Formats: sequence, structure tokens, C-alpha cells
Amino acid sequence: MNSKRIAVSVAGISLSAFSAAAADKPNILFIFTDDHAINAITAYSDFFKEAGFETPNIDRLANEGAILLNNTCCNSISGPSRAAVLTGKHSHSNGFKDNSTRFNPRQFTFVRELQKNGYQTALIGKWHLGDNLNPSEAGFDHWNVLINQGTYYNPEFRTPEGRRTDKGYSTDIITDLSIEQMEAALENDQPFLMMCQYKAPHRDWQPAMRHLDLYKGIEWPLPETFFYDFDSAPRYMQETRMRIDGHMFPGWDMKLRATEIPRNYHNLYGRNMANTEPLRLSAADRRKYYESYKEENRFFKQANLTGRERAVWKYQRYIRDYLRVVKAVDENVGRLLDWLDEKGIADETLIVYSSDQGFFLGEKGMFDKRWMYTPSLSMPFVARWPGVIPAGIKVTALTQNIDFAPTFLEAAAVPVPAEAGVQGESFLPLLKGETPADWRKNIYYHFYESRAVEPEHWCPAQYGVFDGRYKLIRLYEQYADAWELYDLQNDPNEMRNLWNEDGYGDLKAEMLRRLTEIKAFYGDPIETEE
Repeated sequence: MNSKRIAVSVAGISLSAFSAAAADKPNILFIFTDDHAINAITAYSDFFKEAGFETPNIDRLANEGAILLNNTCCNSISGPSRAAVLTGKHSHSNGFKDNSTRFNPRQFTFVRELQKNGYQTALIGKWHLGDNLNPSEAGFDHWNVLINQGTYYNPEFRTPEGRRTDKGYSTDIITDLSIEQMEAALENDQPFLMMCQYKAPHRDWQPAMRHLDLYKGIEWPLPETFFYDFDSAPRYMQETRMRIDGHMFPGWDMKLRATEIPRNYHNLYGRNMANTEPLRLSAADRRKYYESYKEENRFFKQANLTGRERAVWKYQRYIRDYLRVVKAVDENVGRLLDWLDEKGIADETLIVYSSDQGFFLGEKGMFDKRWMYTPSLSMPFVARWPGVIPAGIKVTALTQNIDFAPTFLEAAAVPVPAEAGVQGESFLPLLKGETPADWRKNIYYHFYESRAVEPEHWCPAQYGVFDGRYKLIRLYEQYADAWELYDLQNDPNEMRNLWNEDGYGDLKAEMLRRLTEIKAFYGDPIETEE
């Protein structure tokens, strides 16, 4: 229900009838980021808060609605997670297992179902399901998407009319275009689905020009496991290319120009990737950009840091830029909330903030995702829908991105087609504060983009089961044939693998049983072997 219909109908109905009508076909605003770790959302964590970081607008959604505290992805990599959101199915069922795959748009998507039921559907921002695939094939009436990963400065978009370059900062532009399209939906007297999908805070963490000096001088806290002992770790951890100290590129990640790179930078890749983003800026902005990093970069080169001091400097540079990028996201969430208020449609809009997966922010000395470990597995999800979702709901039940599609459809009173093969379940009752007695007790995870498929990160293919406390992981590539078993209640940092320890035979047998059962339930063809 939109503002036009309100104008002609509200005089003739009671407030209670109005609330029921508004809840029948709500607008859906889905804000989706890339690689936003829950530790960088203050509704979830105070880890960076004491040092001066906050996300007040995302927090507002959580305070005025619901927050999922145990939400996970089924495959911690961008394209597969997005495919799972659209289809409500695990990667092996929707066919999109890794970023080299092409999405099949002919299969069920919740977007097409909403489209069939009177919604105007739009996608603005990051698509990442194939540059040769038009989102219209998946059910979007309107789309304007970044090329591949997109850029932060003066980004190029793919549209039905062709390519275009917009001047400005990517996060701001995506918000502008999303508001423009929602305005058009209101003019057309249609409920809308707007998928506003930011590039941020994906690597390479380029701040908005207004944030270049934000957080300067702040020393961010180190994760408890930052100085992880890779030398004593299993071989697959030693070979994984995700170390902040060893695998961040001097140029692309650390914003060091060629003349600013210390001799002992410790680049285990043995090569550099230049920071090309500033080249997209005007000459004046480029000078401002380089100047903002100049003093810190000069210190880093002259100090010639080694060991832990060098690792900590790189961490501080990484986190400072990451949080700057998140700051722009939160500001734009605030812009979207303000727009809903200005249009008078906040009460008839389900607004969701989420991200395609988690991200390592220095835990075990790492960045990136992929692993079934908590920093990578966890997905933020906060939702507000006044009159339907009570304020302050905290959901501890296990939820997953395969649940998003049926949840959105139930919110719109649209049934899930029986033939769709949807594997997720609507968690709308959870958002209302109700937990069904038969709600799932375990979630399933499977990451495919292995060393053989994507050699840049060397993360082994893996699958596993998690029940909220215990987690069993099978790393099944030839070079990393191993099992890991964790008790997160007593070991939240996942540092003690119980698989080879004495006294856990019953737990191992039970978790193996659950893994076999859940793999069969979802129809994943890979066999479980002890």
C-alpha cells in the first residue's frame, strides 16, 4: 500500500483497519551490503564503540524492530550468497556454487513472484551474478547495476539503455538512484520491492572524500586472536592467503604509492596491485586523497617496522578504512529512513538491513571470508515493520540466507510455489517474537570456491553443520583433508579443535549423524566420510 492509496482511502477506515491494510502488501526496502562484519555494527557489538565508532542508523532499525543474532550464510562468498537470497535454496540446488558460475535466471526467484503479484521490483547497485545477465531475467522491472565488483569513485553502471558513469561516491549514488526509483513506484501507485545493494564495505575499502580524515589518530582494539600462530597451525591454515600482515597488497589494500612501500613490507604474494581508485578522481580530489595518507605512509616507510609492530600498523590502516566505508553506509541508511518518513510510508514498509556474508576483521590475523568460522559465517540482519514487528525483538533461533525469500513472500502474503524447490523457511514469526516449536535446530554450510577454483586466497572447500553451540567442519580437498570440531560456548574464538582430542567420541558421533542427516535433507550429493 502506498501514499497515493492512503490519500484516497484513509478517511473512510479506522486506524486498525488501516494497519491491517498496510500489512497486507507492504513496500519492501532491502538494503544489502557486501562483507559487512557484525563486529562493525554497534547493534551487534561494542568492540569498536569505545574507540569512537558507531552505526546509529542501522542500530535504529534494530531498536525499532528485530535483530537476528544467529543468522548465517550457507556459502560465504558474494555471488553464491546472493543467489541463495533470490532463490531460497542452497548453492548445490540453485546451481551457483562459486563466483565463476553463471546464475540461472529461469529458476524460481522471490522477486519474480512479487512481480507477478503487483509489486514494482527494482535492483540498484551490486548484482554480481553475471555481467552478461540482465537482472530483468530474474524478475526485476528496473535495474541499474555496477559492472562486476564496481568501483567506489565515479562508478560505472550497466542499465537497460547501456553503460553510464555517475560522478560521485558509489554508496551515495546507489542511494540516490534507489530513492529515485522508489519515487517512481509511488507515482505508479504500486507497492515496491527495492533491493538497494551497496558495493561497500567490500575490498579495497575506499572512503568517501568527506571521510578521508575520519578516525585519524584512533588506535583500534586488536582482536583477542590477532597474533595467531600460523607456524603451528594445520597446513591448510598456513597456506591460506588471508593474512593481514602477509597478503594485503601494498597499493590496493594499504594505499601505499610505489615510493612509499618499505623494503620489508612482507608481501607473501611477491607482487603488488596498484591502487587505481584515486585515478578515477578529479585532479583536485586526487591530490586531497594522496595528502590524507601521506604522513602515515611516510612514517611507515621510515620506521621500517617488523614483526608484530608491522602487523599492527597494517591492521590499523585496514580497520580505519573499513570503518570509514561503513560510516558512509550508515549515513545512507539514515537517508533512506528519512525518505520513508518524509513520504509518510514508514509504517507500511518492511525495511531490512543485511550483508551477503561476514568478514574477518583481524580475527586469527586474517581478513576476507570463505571459512565456516564465525566471523565469516555470521550475517547481520535487522528488520523494522511498524505494527507487525514489535520493537526490540532479539531472535536467537538459527536463521540463514535461504530463509530470506520465503520470509519476504510471507510478508507480502504471496505463497511460495510448491514446485519452486525452496529449502528455506519464513522466519517472519520469529521477527514477531514467536518461535515455532518445529524450528530448525541445525544449519548447513558448504563453501566450494577452493584453491583449485580460485587460487588467490587458497581457502579449502568445506562443508559442515552448526547447532548454535557445536560446529563440525569437513575440509575435503586433497591438500586439506581434515575435520574440525568446536564448542563455541567454551571456545567462542574457535581455537581448540576437539576432533582429535580424547573424550569427545559421543559428541563426534552425534555431530556426524547430524551432518549426514542435514546433507541428506537438503540433497547435497557429496558423501560424508569419517
